[in-house]
Amino acid sequence: MRSIPSIIVSAILVASCGASLSQLPSARALKRAPSVARAPAVDPSTLYGKLIFGYQGWFACPGDGSPLGAWDHWFRGAQASAAALRVDMWPDVSELDPAERCPTPLTLPGGRPAELYSAYNTTTVERHFRWMREYELPGVFLQRFTAPLHDDAVLGFRDAVARNVRGAAEANGRVFAIMYDISGHPPRSLIEDVERDWRHLVDELRITESPRYLRHRGRPVLAIWGFGFRDRAITPSHAEALIEFFKNNPDPRYRVTLLGGVPARWRTLTQDSQSDADWARVYRSLDIVSPWTIGRIRDLPGVDQFYEDEVKHDLIETRTQGIDYMPVLFPGFSWHNMNRDAPINAIPRRGGRFYWRQVERALAAGSTMMYGAMFDEVDEGTAMFKVAASKDEVPADVSFVTLNLDGETLPTDWYLRLAREAQRRLRSAAARHFNWTGTSPAGPIAPLAGLAQLPQRLPAHVGPHVTDLGDACGHRSQREGSRTHLPALHLFPRARCRYRCTGLRAHGVRRRERRTVAVPSGVDENAPTPIDLAELLRQMVRIALDQHSTDAMREARDSPHIGLAVQRNDDVKSLGAGGLHPACQSELGQEIAQRQCGGAQHVQVLVGRIEIEDADVRPIQIRRPRRPYVRRDAVLVDDP
Repeated sequence: MRSIPSIIVSAILVASCGASLSQLPSARALKRAPSVARAPAVDPSTLYGKLIFGYQGWFACPGDGSPLGAWDHWFRGAQASAAALRVDMWPDVSELDPAERCPTPLTLPGGRPAELYSAYNTTTVERHFRWMREYELPGVFLQRFTAPLHDDAVLGFRDAVARNVRGAAEANGRVFAIMYDISGHPPRSLIEDVERDWRHLVDELRITESPRYLRHRGRPVLAIWGFGFRDRAITPSHAEALIEFFKNNPDPRYRVTLLGGVPARWRTLTQDSQSDADWARVYRSLDIVSPWTIGRIRDLPGVDQFYEDEVKHDLIETRTQGIDYMPVLFPGFSWHNMNRDAPINAIPRRGGRFYWRQVERALAAGSTMMYGAMFDEVDEGTAMFKVAASKDEVPADVSFVTLNLDGETLPTDWYLRLAREAQRRLRSAAARHFNWTGTSPAGPIAPLAGLAQLPQRLPAHVGPHVTDLGDACGHRSQREGSRTHLPALHLFPRARCRYRCTGLRAHGVRRRERRTVAVPSGVDENAPTPIDLAELLRQMVRIALDQHSTDAMREARDSPHIGLAVQRNDDVKSLGAGGLHPACQSELGQEIAQRQCGGAQHVQVLVGRIEIEDADVRPIQIRRPRRPYVRRDAVLVDDP
C-alpha cells in the first residue's frame, strides 16, 4: 500500500455558500472536445462516484447474423415501414462503418437511405463503449429482460450482446453489470427462471469473472428492476425468495450486492407502489434502492418538488437502514410511435435543462451514485447517446424527437457532453462529501457518502453526538447550540467561502465566527504534497464517542488499530504532517479487510476526543499560535 505523505483532515463545519441551481453547465465545459486520453480505466470495485447508464442492447436487424434474423425493437413485427416504426428518436449512424449499418426502406430528406444498427454487431457495441470512454462515462447496466429468455433465439441474441458488452468494457476500461427486468414475467416461473439464468451467466458465460464486471461492497453487482410496482403481479414472497437466493446463497459464486429498481414511492407504499405492508420489508432488505422516476417528473418545478417530497426523505431512510440510494436521471420522454395515442415529446428535454436540474438536485441531496436512463433507449425517447439533431437527419413523414425540437440548435453528442459534466461533478462531490465508514459483512465499504437533510434541532440533553455525515449539527461541543445552516465536512485544501464559512488553507483552518476553534498554523508546514485523494478514499478511520471523558484514549472495539500523527485543539481534530504512523502503514490493508463491524454504514464523529492507540500519541510541545484569534492552549501531538 502506498503511504500518504501528509494528510490534514479536520472535522469542520462548513456553511453553505448559497450556490443556486444553474440552467446548464458552462459553455466552456460543454464545448470541451471528447478525448480518450482523459479517460483512464474506471475502478470496478465500487459504485460510489459513478453515473451508470442503462444499456438496452436489444436492437436487431435482418442480415446481422443473429439468431433473430429480423428487425427487433426498431419496428413492430418483421416488416420495416413508416407505419410500423416504434422508436421516437433516430440514432446518429454517421460514424458507423458501412458494415455496421442496416438499410431500411425509409429515406431521409434528399433521398438518402435511412440506416440503423444492430447490437449483435461487436464493432457497434465497441463503438458505443468508446464513446463512453471519450466522454469519461464509467459504464452500463446491461438490461436483460427475463420473460422472453425461454426462447432459444432470444437467449442466443442476448448472450451475444452480453459478450459484446463484456469485450467492449474490457477494451475501453469501462465497467458493466447485469440488470434483470422482470416486467411481464409470469409469477409462477419467475424464481426458477431468474435463478437458472444467473447460473447460466456465472457458470457458462463466466460473466462475473471479467475484470470489468462492476463490484460493490466486495461482491458483484446485480440489479433486478420491477419489484413492487402496482401494474406488475410479482408478490413480496417472490421478491423475498430472489433476494435470499442472491444475497445468502450457500454457493458464494452466486452471491451479489443486490440493487432493486423500485417504485418512486417505495418508502410510503403509495401511488406507483403496491400497498401491501410486506413490501416495506422487501425494499429495506435490498443493498441498493433505485426509485424509478420516469413519468413521475415532468418539468423543472416537478423536479424540485419530487426531490423535496421524496428524495430528501428517501436518503434519510436509506442511511438509517444502512443501504445505498441510486437516483434515476433521465433527459426527457416520448413514446408516440410505440403508443400512437400518446403525444410526441411528452416530457420535453428543454435543451438539456430538464436533465441538468435533476443532476443538480441529486448532487445537492447528497447522492454518491446515479443511474442514467438510458444510454440507447430510442423507443421511449430517453436516449443519451448520439442521436439525430434535426429533421434533415430523420426519415420524412414520421414524427420524431430531434434535438432541435425545443427550438435550440444542438450537436448530436449534446447529452453525452452533459453526462460527462454530471459524472465529473458526481465524482468530485462524492470525494468532497465522503465520510469514514465501517465495514459490512461483505468487506470494506468505500468511504464515500453525501449530505443528508439536516435535523431542525438536536435535543437539549444531547452532548457529544454519534452522527451521520449529513448531521452536521452533531459536530459541536456541549457548550454550543445547534447550527442548522451548516451542511457538513469539506476536506479540500484552500476550499473557502466568504461568509459564515470555514475553509482549509495552507496553514490550517480558519473561521471568522466566535467560539469556533482554529487550528494553529504550521501543522502542515512539512507537507511535501497535497492530499492524495485516491489513497485517502481507501483508508478507514473510526472516530468514536465517549461522553464521560474528553481527554481519555482507549482502544476501539470494532476499529482497525491506526497510529496517527494528531493535532488536538479542543473541538477540532486534524491529522498532522506525517499522516499515518509508519509502524501501522503496512498492516492497515489487512486490518481493515479482516474487521467485521456488523454492517455499520455511517460515520461516527467524536467531539472532544479521538480513539487511537495510547503508544502512538504524546504531547511534545505547546506552540504559541501566530494569529491572535487562535486558542493559546493548543497542544500539538506528533509521532512518538
